[in-house]
Amino acid sequence: MARRRDNTDDGPVRVPVGEFRTQLSRFLRRARAGETFVLEERGRPIARLEMPSHPLTAMEKIRRMIKSGEAHWSGRRFTPPDVPVHVAAGTSVADIIIEDRRGRPGESEEVEHLRG
Repeated sequence: MARRRDNTDDGPVRVPVGEFRTQLSRFLRRARAGETFVLEERGRPIARLEMPSHPLTAMEKIRRMIKSGEAHWSGRRFTPPDVPVHVAAGTSVADIIIEDRRGRPGESEEVEHLRG
């Protein structure tokens, strides 16, 4: 059964994983209302559920991805090519992208990893 740490009204509500799983909608509704939960497995904390301090904007998400290395961006606005790109029969778009990336510094190891 969900309980407060030390039976006080302060701190997160501790919830066994099984109870959380069976009452997911209820706990998500309470989390949206600002309540914080610590999920426990065999009495040990394994996860924390809480509302983010503020929802991230699309630009904040992009900046985080760039900072973590998940994405790369030159900072310039995207401009599509003037001429449509034609792919030869029997060639996949993935092959074209891999071939294009081979010459870029720092990406060859990643491309070989993906192919291998």
